[in-house]
Amino acid sequence: MRRQIACAAALLAFGTVLTGGGVAAADSAGPSGQVATKGAFKCEEWGRTGVTDRRTAVHVGLSSSSKVVGYLAKGERVKGYYRCTNSAGNIWYEITGDVENSPRFIWSGNV
Repeated sequence: MRRQIACAAALLAFGTVLTGGGVAAADSAGPSGQVATKGAFKCEEWGRTGVTDRRTAVHVGLSSSSKVVGYLAKGERVKGYYRCTNSAGNIWYEITGDVENSPRFIWSGNV
């Protein structure tokens, strides 16, 4: 429950235009901000904000089939700390700033 509240608070920070830089990915540290992720995906530091254009599921992984831990209402401001691309080439935003321990993702098509 505490994680869902933190997730919702992080999402409230996500303005209309997305902006960012740097590279990250989770598990083992890599060169200059990169981290190797759990599973087949890569992430880069993003730090941009946006607004959800519909009710948006918050997932524990970078796939629509991953567990949903909450929802954001249409019009929620959210911050994408990381911009991640999964093995299928789909883009997801990590919204808690914690890509290594217990990340939360939203699909980029909803922002």
